[in-house]
Amino acid sequence: MHSAFIMACREADSGKVIWKTKLGAYLYTDVDEKDGLLYFGTDGMGGKFFAVNLSDGSIKYSYNTKGTSNFLYYKDYVLLSNEKNKPVLINRYDGNLYKKIEFDKFEITVYQQMIIDNDKLYAIAAKGNTAYAVCTDL
Repeated sequence: MHSAFIMACREADSGKVIWKTKLGAYLYTDVDEKDGLLYFGTDGMGGKFFAVNLSDGSIKYSYNTKGTSNFLYYKDYVLLSNEKNKPVLINRYDGNLYKKIEFDKFEITVYQQMIIDNDKLYAIAAKGNTAYAVCTDL
């Protein structure tokens, strides 16, 4: 990170800034690279999930989550928690919503603890003040 709300890419040898991109919020997840795109989430006032072009820093898309602390890949999609703390799948390549995961009245907890196994989502979720381990089909 270049500053609190700006991501910068620097040359390893010289430290010269190659590009900078304004995020509008704090980086809150690991940054992962796949096929020339950087994937990551931010938290705070502008919490979003981003896909940024590694070559020039341009934002391919951002998806409003109001705070992303975890995300997982599932086939051609990204699984994350939306602004209402419900699990969703978005298309990894264009950021469009693919599917809202049926989750009854459960909400993903703030830590967004989720795993995928055999086309099933397992998550720590809350209903009221009680936490549960919840499983649902993707």
